[in-house]
Amino acid sequence: MVQVLRSVYENMLAHVLEKPTSESCGLLAGKEGVITRIFRAENIAENTAVRYEIDPLEVMRILHEIEADGAEHLGIYHSHPRSPAYPSATDRRLAAYDVVYFVVSLSDKSGPRAEAFRLYKDQPDDDDARVTPEPIELV
Repeated sequence: MVQVLRSVYENMLAHVLEKPTSESCGLLAGKEGVITRIFRAENIAENTAVRYEIDPLEVMRILHEIEADGAEHLGIYHSHPRSPAYPSATDRRLAAYDVVYFVVSLSDKSGPRAEAFRLYKDQPDDDDARVTPEPIELV
């Protein structure tokens, strides 16, 4: 189970609703396993409607800020404007961090739906990751 401050969770949903036709993305941090902070990032992918990519320099800056605050990098989030809240084949192939991955789907017009997952690879360069759902608890 992943614990997330309600304010962080709501901020994540608000972020993805700002540009509902593009994939939004960012990093999540906290202490003692509880996600307490969100770092919105710019999606620099060539086609933001179907993919997300964060500038490596921005990732490094955020990771340094997390470390300077004495926190831990605990999660990554991104949205799927038209597909379910489940890691795509590209998401599984590109998974590179041992953190919780949040996928927020906007395919249901009644509102965003967020799901969390752990993505496991036997080797870092594996083309696919095993997906394990992770229940979300708002605290």
